[in-house]
Parts: sequence; structure tokens; C-alpha cells
Amino acid sequence: MSLIITPEHPDWDLYRPNIGLIIWHNHQVWAGERADTPNAWQLPQGGVDEGETPEQAAWRELKEETGLSPDDVELRNDPKDWLTYLWPNRFKPKYKNDKRIGQRQLWFEFQLKTDPFEATSLAHATDEEFRQARWVDPQWLTKQVVEMRKPVYEYLFS
Repeated sequence: MSLIITPEHPDWDLYRPNIGLIIWHNHQVWAGERADTPNAWQLPQGGVDEGETPEQAAWRELKEETGLSPDDVELRNDPKDWLTYLWPNRFKPKYKNDKRIGQRQLWFEFQLKTDPFEATSLAHATDEEFRQARWVDPQWLTKQVVEMRKPVYEYLFS
């Protein structure tokens, strides 16, 4: 699995625009166990909707997937480089007209400002992406994440 780090890409339209979220608390990151796959842990992430900026998508996905809001976190970065990776065949879109071959992601980092227990409760999440959440060591998460995301996590936490 190769990882491309770039502000631009020659085949931009072949990659689904996506954002990822890293929420930090005491050198640990917020990780969710996927609702559709037991024992599959990952960071929150999601697509950038039509007409939406990546930062707007980050705040929307933060609320949808974690239930956190701007009152709970502080944005720590302004990402410029897209991390681009290919999907394995089993993850490629199932629509005939969808020619995308992977994802391009901007990663937003947040610092938790609120109660860490409440932050993992999922009580205010509006999507059911995750069945549970907890604070984990980034290296542990890198070992647990699905293979196609490993190069991204290795880069993010190096």
C-alpha cells in the first residue's frame, strides 16, 4: 500500500475527498470501534460534501461521529498536504459510474478541552459510526487499524 503526500495530485478526481480527525488528550487519541465491524478501531473520518470546505467537513464529522463540538475541542492545525491512498478491490465503489480508486485526506488535529470521560460517551453523536470510543496510545491504534489505513496512521504518528 503506497502513501502519497502532496498538496496536489495529477489524477485528483480519482480520489474521494475526505477528512480525518485526531483528537488528543494526555498523549492519547480518541479512537472508535466501528459499529459495523467488531474490534475494528479507527480515528473519526468522513467525506467532504459538495460545496463544503475541508474544515467545515471536519467540524461536521466531529459532531456526527463523536458528538463533540467547538466547546469541547480546540483546532490545533491548518492542514495543507493531502494524504492519498488506494483502496483494496473489496473497498472500491460499487457504482458503475464511480471511477474513484482511493481517498485523499486532510487530517485535522484537535485538543480536548472538556471532560475526557464524557468525550468518549458518544451520547451526542448524531451518526452511529462507532459502537464505543476510548482514549488509546497512537502506536496501539496504528497496529489495530485496517491494513489500507496503516501507512496513513504510521505517517501521522511518526
